[in-house]
Amino acid sequence: MNKKEPPLEYFNPDATINQIENYTPARMSTSIQVLVSVAMKFQFTEKFGLLIEPTYRYYLKSVYNDKNFALKNPYSFGIRTGLFLDL
Repeated sequence: MNKKEPPLEYFNPDATINQIENYTPARMSTSIQVLVSVAMKFQFTEKFGLLIEPTYRYYLKSVYNDKNFALKNPYSFGIRTGLFLDL
C-alpha cells in the first residue's frame, strides 16, 4: 500500500482519446409499483423455523424522468429470508 508504482508508459500512434460522460438519469420523486410475494414458513421445532418469501416487483410508472431511457417499466425478482424464534 505504501509502495510507489512507476507511471504507466504506453505509446500507440493510432490511439484516440475518448471521453466518457458520467450521466445518470434524473429519478422521479414518486413511483407506482406492484409487489407480489408468497411467504413460506418451514417450522423445524415448535418455536424455531425458517421464513422464505420470493418476490416479484413491477413498476407501473418508470422511476426515471428521461423519456429516452431504455427501461420504461422495469421489474425485479428477489427473495427474503429469515429465521424466527417464538418466545
